[in-house]
Amino acid sequence: MAKAAVTHSIRDDHQKNFLKIFNSLTGKHSRWEIWEDFVTLTAIEISNSTDKVNAPERTKMYQTIISKYSAKERDGMVEMLAEVIMGMEQNPDQDFLGSLYMMCELGNDHAGQQQRSRQDCTNCPAPSWRWTSGSRCRP
Repeated sequence: MAKAAVTHSIRDDHQKNFLKIFNSLTGKHSRWEIWEDFVTLTAIEISNSTDKVNAPERTKMYQTIISKYSAKERDGMVEMLAEVIMGMEQNPDQDFLGSLYMMCELGNDHAGQQQRSRQDCTNCPAPSWRWTSGSRCRP
């Protein structure tokens, strides 16, 4: 499976490391599957730490997803999350995952899915970026 070329500039070592790990996981799994699973697994972990009532159901979903990956691939997922955390600690005002999403060419330009910068959405409520299918945010 061919790896998508990164056409956007990498901002820091944490993004570089994330992409290196991410790309090492491709082959057995598609880029989209790895991305989706990484985001879902991370969301489940965060949610389970605060919402114990629904944790058992989410844990089943977590186990189903993680069982697709080898021990080495699981370690890669953990390392990717560590890079996200370190990158966000280094610069909390960035859209770390959004920019990586676009660097990995996972967006769908044909559907109008584009990352909007903070400047584009100064009149939008938080979060500071939006995935939109139309024009820029307006007052």
